[in-house]
Amino acid sequence: MSTIPSRFQQMPDPPADPIFGLKALFNQDERPHKLDLTAGVYKDEAGRTPAMDSVAAAQQHLVAAEQTKDYLPIAGDASYCESVGDLVLPGGPAGSWFHTPSGTAALALATRLVASAGATRVWLPAPTWPNHAPIVASAGLEVATYPYGTRPEGRVEAITEALAQVRREDIVLFHLCCHNPTGSDLSAAEWEQVAGFVSDRGLTVLLDAAYIGFADRPEVDRLPVAVLADAAPELYVSTSFSKNFGLYRERVGALHIGISDAAERRRAFATASSITRTIWSNPPWLGAAIVDLILRDDERRSAWTAELDAIRGRLNSTRGAIGAAFAERGLDAVAGIDDGRGMFHVADLTPEQVKVLREDHAVYMLSSGRFNVAALLPDGVAQLADAVAAL
Repeated sequence: MSTIPSRFQQMPDPPADPIFGLKALFNQDERPHKLDLTAGVYKDEAGRTPAMDSVAAAQQHLVAAEQTKDYLPIAGDASYCESVGDLVLPGGPAGSWFHTPSGTAALALATRLVASAGATRVWLPAPTWPNHAPIVASAGLEVATYPYGTRPEGRVEAITEALAQVRREDIVLFHLCCHNPTGSDLSAAEWEQVAGFVSDRGLTVLLDAAYIGFADRPEVDRLPVAVLADAAPELYVSTSFSKNFGLYRERVGALHIGISDAAERRRAFATASSITRTIWSNPPWLGAAIVDLILRDDERRSAWTAELDAIRGRLNSTRGAIGAAFAERGLDAVAGIDDGRGMFHVADLTPEQVKVLREDHAVYMLSSGRFNVAALLPDGVAQLADAVAAL
């Protein structure tokens, strides 16, 4: 190989990903009692990220019957997209879902799509998922933030006060449920207030729906989607099946392009197809086929729903155990954890304290204090509480 320096010689190293960078540090840590609370991956009582039984059975059936390896269309599998629509927004406009390889890809496509039509800025809640801002910036859009409190008192008023600055070409992102990182969701009444503001101001909304079924049953978690669909002139919904189907490796997602005018929606879809053609071109088949098969088969869907109920039950019981362990030690660092939903909570810790937890106690969490509730087994709950008590 040539010894002439490459174009990357003078280029600085990019910053490590705030989540997977910590995961790499964890993997290098040789302490046997280390505790990984970083990445958003569900773990069962044995500490595994299991393949759901309903998913494994559907995959076995599909692989046995598979007869082609041909490409899917650029916009993906139509049957899958119809099933996603029935799950997330029943009665929504036909042909409004675009098949993507993951929820991350759906968000990336949404931001590039609105940028191509003149959007200049996306408003994100503070705090939010660490990858939201880089996704928005990579589309060439400006990032703005609005405050998102963990308690309902005055929360909507603070949100709408900040969003009074929104321009017509701006986009506002909301989390549907299981807010990442706080675990604190808007109530039905709060969603109605937000929808009224969206309608009055004519705001375009991007809804991140990565955790349907983790806060409550899917038919409950999805209710704000319909509320916003009636309020927003444009509604984009990114959804993922990494969590609720356990399809982390398969990368399965979809984007709802909610534009009421059929001709304008077709134009948006054609633009989305042009964008994706230069990135992933065509989405993968297997994960989407698994989701489609389960959602269309009553027996398979019932089995999946039962597994999802069990996952949600474990998350909620673990939240209770964490709250009790901290209370027993006289700690208030996880106040409100019992009221939260989903996989995450933000501990009231400083970045310096989080660093001490990592270096002195082998407990890994994000510098913000975000930790994965689902990663904690009973021994881990006590270990976390003891480590925080030692600070």
